[in-house]
Amino acid sequence: MIKSVGKIIRECREKQGLTIEKLAEKAEVSDSYISRLERNNIANARVAKLADVANALGLDLADLFTDSKLDDPDTIELLKYLKEIPENKRQDISKSILKILKYRK
Repeated sequence: MIKSVGKIIRECREKQGLTIEKLAEKAEVSDSYISRLERNNIANARVAKLADVANALGLDLADLFTDSKLDDPDTIELLKYLKEIPENKRQDISKSILKILKYRK
């Protein structure tokens, strides 16, 4: 599980143009902590620290533990966007996205 967490953190950090140092500063953790997370070199990561890192990236803690098939930054961003909009609009947008995807087949 922690393996995909490190991947998500690295890809989201890079997508946002953040250095390890800048992310560490925003999350109020050490540079080495971020580096070890990204390299999957932390045996027992504390939930509170993971939450700080997720928040610094604009993510929910749950986003770090998503299905590995959905763990790229763009998919996470899309899912987060869909979660944040009202249900009736979310359904309309989801239908439109599905139409586009089905049309491309």
